[in-house]
Amino acid sequence: MILLSLLLALALERVVDKPRLWQARTYMGMYVRGFSQYLGKDEKSSLGMVWVWIALPALLTALVIWLLPGIFLEFLFSLAVLFVCLGCPEERQEYRQYLQAVNRGDTEACCLHADQMGHDENRGMSFGQTLMWINYRHYAAVILWFAACGATGAVLYVVARNLLQIFEHIEHPYTRQCHDIVKILDWIPVRIVALGYVLMGNFSRAFPVWLGYLGDTKTSALTLLCAVGRAAEDHVSPQDTSVEPVTMLQLAKRTMLFLLVFISILTISGLLG
Repeated sequence: MILLSLLLALALERVVDKPRLWQARTYMGMYVRGFSQYLGKDEKSSLGMVWVWIALPALLTALVIWLLPGIFLEFLFSLAVLFVCLGCPEERQEYRQYLQAVNRGDTEACCLHADQMGHDENRGMSFGQTLMWINYRHYAAVILWFAACGATGAVLYVVARNLLQIFEHIEHPYTRQCHDIVKILDWIPVRIVALGYVLMGNFSRAFPVWLGYLGDTKTSALTLLCAVGRAAEDHVSPQDTSVEPVTMLQLAKRTMLFLLVFISILTISGLLG
């Protein structure tokens, strides 16, 4: 059921323009507005409350699945939840416009669309690495959490990821603690995805880099992913704004296929349902 849900959700996500009703950001906005009084800058909420607000949607999802009568209804509900959690429609649209600007030779428009997607040159990342990070956060990590824990895991990761973005935006006192929570949730998935980069890219260059980060508990998921991704596609110049983003995104897409094959093997072996 997990593999079938993943294949259906990914297929739907590619062919359907998601309305806002089917986007995680819509529900996250409603959720945050419901407890906005706890997100002020006066530290009146406890760190335990942050954990509660991250875990609550996942617990409610698990409760709904437990209450649903029959496997088929559980499957439909999990598929719907996964479809909501997967993807980033706004970033995909910006990327299409970025490619159109590249074809026109409009450098200013390219920079504008890259900025809209969260690219920041001051972070020392190329635009291609930014695309890889977006792909990881909105696709690969969600898929791995769904494969491991079902719809409950996907919801847990998406809520934590979005809550961190909100905390960073409002400079909440518990931004660092929320970042630590997301770092824990990212620790295993980012290493699996980075291994995919190694296998789908330049193995001889990328494997030593990946191996060096394997037991590292201090380096962020972003740094690890960018370092391994750069080593896996070291023949592309970060300054080439027309080729580098496309090449890095193609590596990320090949890695998605690797993840599906990996999950398929686990399913066939009986380790996943």
